Amino acid sequence: MPIENNLFQGFWWIFLLSFFVSFVATRLMVSIALRFNWTAKSNARSSHKGQLAFGGGASVLLVILVGWALGYSAFGQILPSLLEVSVLLSIILLAGVSWLDDLRPLPPATRFILQLLAIGVVLFLLPREQHIIPAEMPLIADRLISGFFWLWFINLFNFMDGIDGLAGVETLAISSGVLFVALIIGMAGDVPYLAVIVMGAIGGFLPWNWHHAKIMLGDIGSIPLGFLLGYLLIQLALSGYLLAALILPAYFATDASVTLIRRLLKGEKFLQPHATHFYQRAVQAGFGHDRIVLRVAIANVALIACAMVSLNQPMLALVLAVGIVSLLIFILIRMAKSKAQKP
Repeated sequence: MPIENNLFQGFWWIFLLSFFVSFVATRLMVSIALRFNWTAKSNARSSHKGQLAFGGGASVLLVILVGWALGYSAFGQILPSLLEVSVLLSIILLAGVSWLDDLRPLPPATRFILQLLAIGVVLFLLPREQHIIPAEMPLIADRLISGFFWLWFINLFNFMDGIDGLAGVETLAISSGVLFVALIIGMAGDVPYLAVIVMGAIGGFLPWNWHHAKIMLGDIGSIPLGFLLGYLLIQLALSGYLLAALILPAYFATDASVTLIRRLLKGEKFLQPHATHFYQRAVQAGFGHDRIVLRVAIANVALIACAMVSLNQPMLALVLAVGIVSLLIFILIRMAKSKAQKP
């Protein structure tokens, strides 16, 4: 789906339209969720109090899917490619399964198998002449390693969707970063257009998800969004910019991975629900969701800058990104410990 230069000037309007439609659709979803009692009660793991409507991800995905489909007519292309069809169908599949999981938890094996199916089909349809990982290895090894990390990214994104605004801000940051990098390198195809739609869709959702939230994404939002963001990052890597693709989600990946490793070393069941992520420990210390998310947002702006720096100065960008993520986690640890220092 080639994008002409004059269409770049219309990205701002595409963002505003996606934002407005998502804002209205999410407000309607709040009413629908409350009417049908699609609410989650707080528990020992939850960072919320009382009941909170879920299913907000449905409105976000609707805007993304419809906007992406309408884009084909804007580009003068009647039908999407087989790869694009596989991505669209995978999002719908994961959204449907995740919605069932929201209503009544499904066995982890069922979720993982369907996620692997979606990942496998898309990876199989990627151009065979392009590697995701810039290293000398057989194509099958490249795809298997990439598939493993994509699966992990989908689930860590779900794990990290635990407080108001956090997953929304991360989605906005990653999609924005993908757009900026894509524009700088002159990436052809529908990746920049899709990134803009994601930005607008999640932007319209965030006002209803900001602390104190009226609705949350739910698995119907976090799982497909993790898949879609992973796809956008893989597109950057296929174009030769793997470091930028790794820098953009660096905080989420680090917090979730370090927490997982720590739990495994303690002999805990990593699939068991918990509240031990760095951001969750800060919430438990009494800090508001908005204060924590604002710190994450500032760090993400810096990571976007690092991703752009990586296009010309990869080592400098890597050092800066490690420093930014380390500083953010240090700040969250200090926030978590501050409760113990209170009388």
